Amino acid sequence: MAMNRGKRYGVMGYLEWETVVGEGSLRLRIHFSGGGMTAYGVTPAEYSTDNPVVQHLIESSRHYRTGKIFELRQDKN
Repeated sequence: MAMNRGKRYGVMGYLEWETVVGEGSLRLRIHFSGGGMTAYGVTPAEYSTDNPVVQHLIESSRHYRTGKIFELRQDKN
């Protein structure tokens, strides 16, 4: 049985950010956190999941398609 890989998503310019993604009547609230802004640079707020349904909803969202949400990395399992 194949294990699903976790994915970490980011959004720039926010310390924390919350959005709602969904398809049809399914809606899911996603909370990004851990962002930072210093004199040395910007750290994106992040959200991680290994749930393939949540990954699909994020990657089908308008924010992902326009680049506001982007994939930071895919964890190795």
